[in-house]
This record gives sequence, structure tokens and C-alpha cells, in this order.
Amino acid sequence: MRKLADYSFMLKDFRFAQSVYQVARRDFQSEKAWKCYAGAQEMVGVCKLMLEVHATRAEFDSNFEDAVTMYLHKTHAPCQHLAIRCIIIYYELLKHHKLYSFAPTTLLRVPNSSGALRAMACEQAAYAFLKFPNRPELRKFSFYAMLAAQEYQRAGIASLAHRCLRMVRLSLGATLATDESESSEKPVDDKSLDGSGTSRALASSNWSSIDSYINHELGTQCMAAQDYDHALQYFMALMGSDQIPPKLQSKYLQELLQLYLESSDKLDLESEKELAAGLDGAQNKRVELSVPTIDARMTRVIMSPDLEGEDGVLEWRNGGAAPSALVNGSADHRCSVGESVAVLLVVKNPLTIGITLNGFTLDCHFDAALDAEATNGEESESPAFAITTVDTVVLEGGQTSMVTVTITTHCAGRLTIRGATYLLCDILPTYKTLKMPGKRLNDTMEQRVTPTYSADIQLGFQVDASFPRLEAVLEDFPDTLMSGSMQRALVRLTNRTQQSCQNIMLWLSHPSFFDVASPQLVDTDEASAELAESQSMYVYSDNVEATSEVLTANVLRDCSMFVLAGPAIASDGSAAGTECGVKSHALIPVETLGPGESLLVPVWIRGDRVGAHTLSMAIGASTTQSTRALTTGCKMRTRKFEIDLVVTPSLRVNAFVRPSVQNPHERILGIEIENVQSGLDIQLVQSTFTSGHYELLPLRTGTTPRVVQIGSKQTVNLMYKARPRARDVQAQPEQFTISALQQYIFAKDKPTAVPAPIRLVHSNAVLGHQGIDSTHSSLQAYIARSQAHRRRTMLCNAYPLIPEKFHSALFPLYETFGIDFVLFWSETGGKGRTGHHSITGIDLGVPHDYINEALTPPASGAARMWLKDTEHDRQELIQSIANRSAASAHRTERTLDVALRLTGVRRVSEADALCVADIEVSVYNHSWQHAYNATLRLISPSESGQASETKPESSGPQAAWTWSQVACSALGIIDVGMWELSATAVNATAATSPYAKSLECKLHPLHPSFINVTI
Repeated sequence: MRKLADYSFMLKDFRFAQSVYQVARRDFQSEKAWKCYAGAQEMVGVCKLMLEVHATRAEFDSNFEDAVTMYLHKTHAPCQHLAIRCIIIYYELLKHHKLYSFAPTTLLRVPNSSGALRAMACEQAAYAFLKFPNRPELRKFSFYAMLAAQEYQRAGIASLAHRCLRMVRLSLGATLATDESESSEKPVDDKSLDGSGTSRALASSNWSSIDSYINHELGTQCMAAQDYDHALQYFMALMGSDQIPPKLQSKYLQELLQLYLESSDKLDLESEKELAAGLDGAQNKRVELSVPTIDARMTRVIMSPDLEGEDGVLEWRNGGAAPSALVNGSADHRCSVGESVAVLLVVKNPLTIGITLNGFTLDCHFDAALDAEATNGEESESPAFAITTVDTVVLEGGQTSMVTVTITTHCAGRLTIRGATYLLCDILPTYKTLKMPGKRLNDTMEQRVTPTYSADIQLGFQVDASFPRLEAVLEDFPDTLMSGSMQRALVRLTNRTQQSCQNIMLWLSHPSFFDVASPQLVDTDEASAELAESQSMYVYSDNVEATSEVLTANVLRDCSMFVLAGPAIASDGSAAGTECGVKSHALIPVETLGPGESLLVPVWIRGDRVGAHTLSMAIGASTTQSTRALTTGCKMRTRKFEIDLVVTPSLRVNAFVRPSVQNPHERILGIEIENVQSGLDIQLVQSTFTSGHYELLPLRTGTTPRVVQIGSKQTVNLMYKARPRARDVQAQPEQFTISALQQYIFAKDKPTAVPAPIRLVHSNAVLGHQGIDSTHSSLQAYIARSQAHRRRTMLCNAYPLIPEKFHSALFPLYETFGIDFVLFWSETGGKGRTGHHSITGIDLGVPHDYINEALTPPASGAARMWLKDTEHDRQELIQSIANRSAASAHRTERTLDVALRLTGVRRVSEADALCVADIEVSVYNHSWQHAYNATLRLISPSESGQASETKPESSGPQAAWTWSQVACSALGIIDVGMWELSATAVNATAATSPYAKSLECKLHPLHPSFINVTI
């Protein structure tokens, strides 16, 4: 029967052969011929797989499994070779039918005692996982390949074990790539996946332990084969994971160092000399480890690290804006010849064991400039730069440390930092490449969909012989001040280059906290000390004028930027201080700062506001560019400083306004001063008022000035009366603003003119033994700059739609009716500190809201706007200005004021007791723009129902008066302040603008007016 089945099988009658084999199988089973039974069972399974109609796995798999079991366990002598033959035939048939999912379990039935055959079966099982139809099972492939490698090692076939382990490394790298992008079909590169990059990628996955085991086995095999290059590569890959236990990490590190010591004997003597000398090719002889890690993005290049402040090349613009980074975002660094440059590297030890780095330095390449090579000539053999070396860097497990390497350049050119070199544990020479990652590209659709980056950027800096190097030192800057007190400090600038600095600029973030005096060149320390002592902010005098007039420039200039060297410029780009015959407080700069020269800049610091402040100061220098380029922006080497200042309270000063009972054109101005210090007395020195229209006089007059001293937690009130200086008010600053705003809103050409000078009235009241010259240049300059800073801040908040660059052409520094108050004081005892408090823009309640008049188009009409958006912007600007004026309408304004004065009392007759009192009624017009027709309605004090109307007679634009008589039957004090004043502006019909304010008013008395009727 068996031969019949075999002949049928040979004739490809598989169905008949299967039936005959099944009959023979039953006979062999009944006779317990297990070997023959296993052969028949094997052939039954083969016939099922050879049939065209495939059976299920359960139908044929049981036949082969039963046959293998019989071969190995039921026969008298185990027929291992027959079992292996059965497995191989089964595997080949499965491959023929592409049933790879059944192959691994079939191959694993090979006995463990088969040695190399067992390893081959595991390897073939691993290959089967790669041929799965839907998706290759890379992890299972790796697992069975590792089993095959272990079996090959037991069999003593190292080459095949090495091959299996390398395949595991490739599959692990491909597994990570597949997990990141399942749709990626790029071929796997052996070189890209067989290096430290795979280890670094696997270190963050769950396969780090397997990868470490594979690298260690491969390294051991290569070392046994004396393949030191590949052995070093695999042992270096072991250093990339922090998930390895510390004992294994220590073992791997010792083996790596021992491997290098054994392999160093194979190196050529020339290579060792080149390596020790650190030549350009040294990095090719050094190994690149992943330990430690150096983040190139955290690397910083600092110029002149021994100096204070932050260095950089910034763009300076006029208008008070802070120096900003370059528009193109260039990160290129520049330094001058002979300047020290510090390179700060962030070094991290990813291992859990400690390591040491010895001889840490940088590998740099220098390209000398052409002019530098021609200048050096024979001296070109000398090194172009010098690099310091850090002897030892100790890093504990997981520690991050900052390593600083200093580079000093000796000629012009370009220095490129290619990497860092060091000895790991004083044995293994290591090289780390330093490159900044390129920027993400986002130009094309493909770059937006697929992340694409530009080429990596190498670190480096440019050495320029004409690049300025200014040493700036801040001296005597305080960290604590009392509010209002002033302390002198110095800024010492020294030119450390061989070329002159043509332009030096100073920028301040808080102009009201600083005052900068004119700088001067000094040669010695003694000269600088004398210069510093000669500077004084307060100039005391015994002969202080009560009232003085000073013609002052009224241009709203930038107060945060100063020119220390070079041509002085104004905020509009013109030369500063060009007004002839006008009091100017512009800083006078020096022409240039020569090589090795020092410039001393006196700086006064004032506690302007209570609290903790961080003040910024920037000093820019240039050897070639002109400061007039600030209108368009220029690049200057800048060093920025941050000054921390704490201001404690000293005095609290408030102002209040009351109308005058006697004179309607005057106002009573009160100053409330409170000493909030504890245990400290403050003496008031002088009060100074500055205005373009008013003169302020103390209510209490005397020939001898009284000394005003405020004790701790006490309050003092100072009372003054504000009297107009002249009746005819021109109000040139207000007229200028109206005209300029109309041109800015309705004309095509923007205004460029500046306001005319204003004649300011300084009213001084000495409160102590000596007064202070309020018109002194240093003090007045600081007060004017502080006023400019506050006004520019107010204008930016009030009119956000008007660019700041137009403020100087639209608004003046001083207004006609504004009052600025300054109170000078000194400390009694203690440290003897002095200072002053100020209040700007005191409102007396008189009408001066003139901005709405600029919203009316001129007689020539508004310029035509070609674009609809432009016309919309114009209307939006007009509406914002009108809303600003409407928001300030809550001000208490009285266009007209009335005063009553008794001129005489007489009896009607001697026999009659009726008396007649003659009263003079004075009406004062506060408006400088409009004349009013007024009607005064006088109400009888005895009978409220009776009233008489009279029209005051005007004798000028500011004042008018009339007379009235009051009849009374009894003598004594009578209240005659019962009246109603109705007024209408003369040109009220001309106010047709929708934004014009109402020019009609009706006023009533604010307080009673008592007269004493006596005869």
C-alpha cells in the first residue's frame, strides 16, 4: 500500500495518494510501527498542500505536528534528522503557498539540541516575519534574529551571529522610522542606522536595553576579531542611553577606555603627533561620542565678557524708541581686533555615573581678511588667535554645567567654531561638532506639508578692525533713593580700539529719572574727580528774583536719547539748539573720542516715582556712521545696562484751586505738603511756578522770608494767588496747534514747522534762608526734559492714532495757560539729602480746550482723498480727537466771573432812614478766543421776586464793569451775591462744526457776597 501511494504521488495523483496514505497510516498505527506511521502522516500533510484546493491550517498542520512528534518521541531511537527533514519540507511548502504566518511556529519545532540547525531555523523564522503580506513584523523579526544570534554563538559561528545582530540594529532603526511615519517607504541605509544616531533614537524608546545588549555583543565580537574601528563604534554607541543601570554604564565606560588603550598601539606615530598638536585634521582622528551632550542652540558668544552690560549690534532710530535688534534677525557677531570673546557652552552628562573632561577647548578655523594679510606681511606666521583651555570639567550623573572658553583675536578676518575637543576621563580624545540647526522653511507647499529645514549654521564671529570697542563703567549709581532726591553718578567711557569713535549715543528708558550733563574728556583720575565735584544740580543764591521772564524754546524734543560724541541732533533730525537768542539746554557733545581717551559723563539720578524700578541704559558707538542717519536707522555697537532702583516716599504734594472772592480774574492755588517720613524733618527751600500767562504770588507777604520746616507725619499748606501777566493774550502755542492739526488732518502735506519760542514767567518764593536759581542750565535742562517726557507720554495716550514722529510738529512743549510747580527741599540733619518735587499741568479751571477748533475744515476745504480707506482713516482720526475732548468735558470751567465791590453808602434824605449803597459789578472774560455779549440779572436781597437787568460795558477783550444801587432800610451786613449772568459769544453763529462746543453759558454765584452798609 505504501508503494502504491508513492507511485500515485509521483504521478501527481495527490488525491488518490492521500487516500492510500491514510489507509497505510491506520495499518501502521494498529501495528505500532511508529516510524512508518510518522512517514505516512507526513505524506498525508504533503498531499493536502499539493492539492489545488487548499485545505485549512487545522487539516494539514496536525499531520506535520504529529509526524514530528512521532519522529522525536515514539520511535525506539529518536530520528532527529527525519524530524528536521519534515520541518524543512513543511516550511518550503508554506513558502510556496505564501503562508508565511504559519512558518515561524513550524521552524521553532526544530530541537534545541540541533545547534547550528536550530540557529538557522530561528533565522529563517525571523525572515518569515518580514514577508507578511499586510505589514512586516519588525519587532518579532528582531526578537527571532536575536535568538538566532544566541544559537550561532553557542555553535561557535561568530560571523553569522554578528550578521544577525547587525540585522537587529537595522530593524530597530526601521521600526522607529515606521512608528514616526507609517507611510514612509524610504529604503533603510545601513550606515545611517548603524551608528550612534540609532542609539540616541532608541535611548528614548523601550528598546534601549536591547540596543545596549546588541552594541555590547557586537563590540565584543569586533574586539575579539581585532576590528578596533568597528569595536570603538559599537562601544561608543553604548554611551547614548541614560536608562542603563549605573553598574552597566560604569562597566561599559571602562571597557571603552580599555579598548581605546589597546587600539592606540595600532595608530601611526604621525597620527598621534597630529592628534596631540591639535591640527586641522585632528577631529578626523578623534572619536565623536554622545557623552557629554552640548546643545548648540544654547551656546552664547559674548564680546568682552569682563565688562558689565549686554553687548550687541542694534539699530538706533530717532524719536525716543529703544535700540532694537536688526530687522533681518541676523545672529552674526562682530568684535574688534585684540578683543576677548567668551564662548559659553552648556554641557550635560546624560549618564547616571560621573565623568571628567580634561583639556576642554574649541576647534576653530580662521580666515584672515585680505587687507590684514597684506598688512601683516612677514608676521603672518604668528597665530591669528589664541584659545584658552579648561583643564578639568567634572560632571556628576545627570549634571549640567557651563563651560567658558575665551578666544582672543590678533588680526581681522572671520573665525569659525567647528567643534569642541577634550579627553574623556583623561584617556579618550573626543570631538564634538557644534552647528546651529537651520531654520524651518515655509516657502513652498511641499515645505509646509513636509518639515524642511535649511542647512545648519556654523558658530563664529567677524573680526573687524574698524569695529568700535567702548569700555563703559558705571560709577556711584545708587540702589535706593528717597522720592524727589537727586544723587550724582558717573559714566566713564574709554576707547579701547586704535580708531577714533566718531559717534557715541546714550539712550535712557526712564528720562524723568535721569539728567545727563555735557560730557568732557579727561586724562587722569584726578582730573575726572575735579570735574565730578565741580558739577552741581542746585545753585544756591541770596538774590533770587521773585519774578523773571525767560524766552525758552518750545519744541517738544525727544528726551531719552543724547549725543555724547559727534554732531548734536534734534528730534526731527536737525541740529539742536539752532534758535537764536533763545534759552537752550541742549547737551554739548565732544567731537570725537580718540584711541585710549576717556570720556566722563555726569549723570544725576532722581527718585521720580515711589516703588521698585528697573531702569535701562544703552550706550552705542560707531567709528564711521553719522548720527544724522538716525532718521532712517543706523547700526551701532551697543552695550545695555539694567539698573535696579528702589524709591522710598518722602513728601506727598497735592495742588488744589479755588476762585478769588475779590478779583474774578485771579485764582487761589493751594499746595498741600505732607511729610510721610518717620523721624525725619524736611525743610522747604523754595517754591517755583512756571507759566506762560500767570504770575503767582504768596498770599502772605513779608520782607523777611520765613523758614518752613515740616516735621515727621506733619502737613503744611502753602497758598498762592495766580494773576494773569498781561491782558492781551496771544496764545501762540495754542494757535500753532490748531493750525498744525488742521494741516495734518485736511491737507495733503504734513506739517514740518516747529512752534515759536515762548516767554515763560518764573515765580519764585524763597521759603528758607537761601534760594535756588531755577533758571540754572543744569536744573532747567532736567526740568524741561522731564516735562517733555511726561507730555510725550500724555500725547501718546490721548491721541493714539497720531504717530509719535509728528508730535513735535503738532504740539508745543509748553502751553500758555499751563502752570508747572517745583518744590525744592533739603533734609534736616541725617545725610543732608536734597531734592525737589514737581507737579506739571496744573488746571486753574479756565477754558482752554481748543483742540475741537482744529476739527473744522479750513476755508479752502479738505484735500481730496483718492482711496476710500484713506478717507475712512481721516474720519476715524477726527472722531478719536473729538471723543478725547468730550472725555475731558467734566472739567469745571467758568468762562466768565463776576465780582461785587461796595463803593459808597448814602442816605436818601436826612429825615428818611432809607440808605442807598453803590456797588461796582466787575465781569472778567477768561477766554482768549471769544468775546461775549453778557446780560447781568441782579436779584434784590430782600424781595426775591424783584430783579433788574443790566448790560456791562466792555472796555477790552478781557474785562467789563457796570454799576448798581441797593436800597436798604437798616444798616449792617447784607448779602448781595444774588445774580444770574447770561452770555453768548459774539461769533456764536460761526460755530457750524458738529464738534464745536456750545458758546452760550449761564452762570450763578459760587459763594455769597457780603457788604457792610455803614455810615
